[in-house]
Amino acid sequence: MQDIFIKRLVELMEEKNINQLELSKLVGTTNVTISRYISGQRKPRLEIIAKIAEILNTSIDYLLGFSDIKNFTTSKSSNLLKLQNTLKSLGLLNSNYELADSQIQIIEKLIEENKNLFNLLDDNSKEA
Repeated sequence: MQDIFIKRLVELMEEKNINQLELSKLVGTTNVTISRYISGQRKPRLEIIAKIAEILNTSIDYLLGFSDIKNFTTSKSSNLLKLQNTLKSLGLLNSNYELADSQIQIIEKLIEENKNLFNLLDDNSKEA
């Protein structure tokens, strides 16, 4: 089971273009720990596997080889990950993958000022 976990972890990291350092920060662990998971020197705890699955937009079952269904497409966590990846690609996240207080205030202001647009977009997506 560990071999399939390693294989699928590496595969998903490559697909999502996430390196060990980035994954370690998102999981809240060290690069060395992720390296040990990948080399098979260490087995992650269930809560770490769950966090990795969420970050990589997959299920624990897929990571552990109990399912061949790779991706979740409708989960809120996948939407959060997409937003996080977008913010990362724009260079808006700090080294801990967090927004600065000033950035949060700007985003809150943009949302507040554009509520009608967001509601319209939400209504249109429900009709589609």
